Amino acid sequence: MRLTRPAALLATLATLATAAAGLTIAAAPASARAARGGGNVLENSGIIGETPAPQVIYLNRHATKASTVSRMLAADAKELHRLGFNIRYAGYGTPKAAEGRIRVTSGGAGCVGDGGQSGAVTYPRWQYLPGGKAYMYDARVIMCPAFFTRYPSWELAALLKHELGHALGLDHENSKYDGKYQMMRWTVTPGITDYQAGDLNGLRWLARNASLVKSLVAPVGRFERASWSRQGNQWDLHVTGWAVLANYPTAQVKITVTRDGQVLATAPTRVLRRDVNKARKVTGDHGFSLTPGVLAKGTHSYCVTATSPVNKAAKANFGCTKITV
Repeated sequence: MRLTRPAALLATLATLATAAAGLTIAAAPASARAARGGGNVLENSGIIGETPAPQVIYLNRHATKASTVSRMLAADAKELHRLGFNIRYAGYGTPKAAEGRIRVTSGGAGCVGDGGQSGAVTYPRWQYLPGGKAYMYDARVIMCPAFFTRYPSWELAALLKHELGHALGLDHENSKYDGKYQMMRWTVTPGITDYQAGDLNGLRWLARNASLVKSLVAPVGRFERASWSRQGNQWDLHVTGWAVLANYPTAQVKITVTRDGQVLATAPTRVLRRDVNKARKVTGDHGFSLTPGVLAKGTHSYCVTATSPVNKAAKANFGCTKITV
């Protein structure tokens, strides 16, 4: 009997970081724009909403003019909360990157364009969902030296709102909408000191779809082992591993075992895995141990998939193993 070990599958962060400020990026398809209203462009045309995790803004205490920027961020967070975002300003802090965190600092890294005089640059990150869609994950905002030397106070406030727009998923919209340029235009526009109608269309759409994103996030976990035991002249297959649905941590994930694409068995996660609960900081039964049937003669591929009980579209392939009898 020969076994090819399964490849472990863990959910991975799509680390596509884009320097948003100072760049002109192609607009999203018209069909995507129509669904959320006009006057805005997404960072990635596949983005369908915000992270379902609480969003928290942090400011580096050592950033230039930190007290001034802190007051601006506090006001901006309140405005965004009124627009439907589950967001708050936490004050000074330099935490590591994590889902929902928007980290603001000052420095020269990435400050290119206009002869090195960009006011700020934002690096948003998104994570992919089943089917190729994506949602906003976290962001880093860097206020460049020109932010503090080139712009008057009203432009500082506008520029910070602009960068937060990038952090939340909006790209540059350089055309007029409803007769006006938008806050997300590539450059600060005199008289535009707050989000405009097109900006608001995009921001509200992103915030509203956080609940959709929550249901579409696939389970994470691992197909750990395939083994077998002899029963007379036959060999019974045993499959073990674990699966967790991050946004619904007490839910039991549906596990499916297939042979060459044909379903052998399905069952919810029913095994208590204290190690998984401790590592993932969850409770409940998240392990699986299935005996889907007898090993078939010849070489066959046995695969494990995990499906969310909340949304059948949220599915993850935990890998396959080839067994020869």
